[in-house]
Amino acid sequence: MAYSSSSKPYHEDNLLRVLEDLWGYDLKRFKYCLLEDGQREDVILPRIEVRDASPNELSVLLKDYFPDSYLEKAREILCRINMNKQASNLIGTVKDLKTPKPEEKDEYKHLVKERYDKIRLPSAIPGELEDLEASYTELLIVRKFWGKERQELRRSSGVGCLQQMSSLHEEDPEKMTISKLFDPDKKGRIPQTIILHGAAGTGKTYTVRKILLDWASEKIYEDLFDFVFYIDCKELLKKKEEVTLTDLLWHTCGASKFVLQKALTCQEKILFLVDGVDELFGHITDENSSNAKIQSWPTSVTIAKLLKRDHAMVQRAKILLTTRSLCLYRVEKELTSANLSAEVLGFLEEGIKDYFNKLVLDQEKAMEIYNYIRDNEMIFTMCFVPALSWVVCNAVMSDIDDAGNLKTASTTTQVFLSFVITLLKNHCPEFQKQHHSILEKLGVLALRGIRKQQFSFDQEDMDQVQQDLPEKIQSIFLNSIFEKKIIPETQCGFTHTIVQEFIAALYYFSSTRKEEMKDLLEDTLKTQDPHKVRIVRFLFGLGGQKARTMLKNFIGMSTVPSLMKDLLCWVKKASSIDNNGYFQRELLHCLYELQHEQSVKQALEDIKTLDLSRATLGRLDCSVLKFCLSCCPCLDQLDLPDAPLGQKELEILLPELHRCQNLKLSAQKLSEEFAKQVCIQLSSKLCLWDISLEGEPEGDGVLLYFQAARITKQCRLTVYYLREEFLLDFCQCLNSFINLTDIRIHDTSLGSIFLEKLSKVLSICKLETLRFSGNGLTKGCIKSLISFLRANPVLKEFYLGRNGLGDDGVIQLLMLLPQMCCRLQELSIMSNGLTKQCMLQLCITAAKCQALDVLDLDNNRLGDEGVKNLCPLLTNPDCKLRTLVLSHNNLTDACLESLVSALRHNTTLKLLNLSSNYLTHHSVPMLQSMWKNSLCIYIDENDIPDLEKEKFSR
Repeated sequence: MAYSSSSKPYHEDNLLRVLEDLWGYDLKRFKYCLLEDGQREDVILPRIEVRDASPNELSVLLKDYFPDSYLEKAREILCRINMNKQASNLIGTVKDLKTPKPEEKDEYKHLVKERYDKIRLPSAIPGELEDLEASYTELLIVRKFWGKERQELRRSSGVGCLQQMSSLHEEDPEKMTISKLFDPDKKGRIPQTIILHGAAGTGKTYTVRKILLDWASEKIYEDLFDFVFYIDCKELLKKKEEVTLTDLLWHTCGASKFVLQKALTCQEKILFLVDGVDELFGHITDENSSNAKIQSWPTSVTIAKLLKRDHAMVQRAKILLTTRSLCLYRVEKELTSANLSAEVLGFLEEGIKDYFNKLVLDQEKAMEIYNYIRDNEMIFTMCFVPALSWVVCNAVMSDIDDAGNLKTASTTTQVFLSFVITLLKNHCPEFQKQHHSILEKLGVLALRGIRKQQFSFDQEDMDQVQQDLPEKIQSIFLNSIFEKKIIPETQCGFTHTIVQEFIAALYYFSSTRKEEMKDLLEDTLKTQDPHKVRIVRFLFGLGGQKARTMLKNFIGMSTVPSLMKDLLCWVKKASSIDNNGYFQRELLHCLYELQHEQSVKQALEDIKTLDLSRATLGRLDCSVLKFCLSCCPCLDQLDLPDAPLGQKELEILLPELHRCQNLKLSAQKLSEEFAKQVCIQLSSKLCLWDISLEGEPEGDGVLLYFQAARITKQCRLTVYYLREEFLLDFCQCLNSFINLTDIRIHDTSLGSIFLEKLSKVLSICKLETLRFSGNGLTKGCIKSLISFLRANPVLKEFYLGRNGLGDDGVIQLLMLLPQMCCRLQELSIMSNGLTKQCMLQLCITAAKCQALDVLDLDNNRLGDEGVKNLCPLLTNPDCKLRTLVLSHNNLTDACLESLVSALRHNTTLKLLNLSSNYLTHHSVPMLQSMWKNSLCIYIDENDIPDLEKEKFSR
């Protein structure tokens, strides 16, 4: 049959179609010429097989005996027998045919991007996928990571845990990233096989999928690899039929098998990404019980042969595989050895923040969620695991109300329970009916470690307690800890000690051994061991309704009937013996985890005082305290931390603080308006009797400290570095709420106009103490000061330290002081540049103010003459001074004779401060005579022997 002229040239390898168009004489001539060429070229062809071959068999013979030139050979023979038209339909050469074309590579990359640009996140509903490029966040990958560092990391918590991870990254000279995995070593060798290992959920799949997508997008390895194939062991193992390597790759990408076969001929330019190799164990069957003729085996065997490089076409290909760390040694022993092994640890702290920003499109809300979680030390510790970060972020997002406000978020227990359920569902669905027994067996191991303060286990430990725990389950919850010794040792431990504590709590929760629970609770009270405290906290959480429902629905686990009663009794015992702010805070967290108002109210009814002064409170802690306060009708005393709260923390607490009979609070970086509103809001229910306001440097807000009580008390207001306008507004707003009798304004610039305004604002107050310190007051302010004093005739304490009044200003003030403040008991004019010039007026004024008890003239320039001018005051019978401060006044031994003489006639002075002057040992006899009059003398910072100094200050 002649070749149809209407037929178009066949694509790719069309040798068979051409041979099928040869009939009778033409086919015989082709075979004769083929045998002739074989004889001439020393290719021994089987003559009988060639003579009797069908077109299909003839095609196979050509390819077998002329593998590198069968197309060229067929085209040459066709031309020789004058079948030129058929010859023209054999396109290209064998080399061209076996080499993928640029458009085929591009088409394959397009297929990869279409299939793998999205990823299914943990616990996502069917069809819910995330854009991989948009959500990917860089993970920490380290090469050398041995026992000591691993132990420290597993036992650290909160920000400290992530800081340790960051230091590992900083100390790694190679700074491994996905783009550098195949960089040559110091000898220029590119690794052939790389193993990425890590705990379940740390982002191994995330990493290899990102490598695949970045290659397809021509961001990395563009020149190194023509084809990158992704093999998902877990998914492919669902296929029961036998497959060739080409079949296997076809299932993963959908590219034509012909293109895949051509790709496999370019071994040096291929990378296989084999994800989840540990899934193969238990599936690999006898490799000989398959169809070896067509290179077809069960899926597990085909993948294993790829890893072992038993396929001829992958001998020189690069392989990157992932496995859980616990299976690392087994992978190397049974499947392949690696040139490079690295561990995927998860996110660094910045990575967690970045990941949340990508999951939550509203950046402000993302930061709110991040900050909220960062305050939860237990959850934040585990957020380096991407799977848990996703669970946490979605749990918190579900607690955002319609207005966009973050309500009380899921408890720590609920988050960890969701994490454990996610691991079991996603990684071992085949054990669905065994989940209860699996958790119980894990619990035995976890509990053994907690009791023995043991957080890593060798094989002997595992053999004693694992009770036939499936290896796959071990690899999900446990992680290898490699000890670098002469004979390498491997131990294993839970991903983090907090996971170990949670698993132990699950065991206690479902245990029928009541005595074990009582022993745990009693031991926790005695030792306050943080590991056991956290177990108890988890127990409270597991007792909550939502957690109980989750457990019942997932594994049918129910609680011990008496558990809640035992836990609430434990809280009452713990609160009665606690003297530690940390433990008080933990008790509150336990009650919060329960999320049952009536039970919390019952537990708190006997607790009268909460002393959290030595604790630190983050936002979560404040939410916990707020919840507990809302369940508690009245608390006698609440002492909040000495370390100031922030505005967000105080905003959380504010609605419930009025429930306290007595309250102590410190907060920083508050806006001026918020600081004012806090005081106004609480003043409507409580009496604020000690308020301190301090403007923070660089405009960072206001530091607020106050003490409040249910009963009415006089109020003291202390101010540092505040703006004049805010101070006036604050005093104006609180005038009707507080009984202000003491105001102290430090380091706040004041002027005459401000003093007049402040005097008007405080006109309804009956001030007894007035302190202006470091306010830049000069003699130009005296008139305003006098007006202020006239408005406050009951003043008992008046301080004008660290100003610039000078002699003239002070003299003007002193002349009118006795008329305005006849009850004055303390007067301080320290650091005002005073000299001997004003001493005469001071003597007159002090004598007239017969209630004056303390006179402070520290850090002036009186000199010896000034003290001599002051001595007449000490001899005046109207003088009732008990304390006189003359430190930092350039005094020498020359003034002591006058002082000694004056003090012989003084019977009231009890303390004389002469510190930081220029007295010498020659003054000791005169000081001795003064001291005999039962006078206490301070002479520190003088040129006098220390022994004498101590004697006079007794």
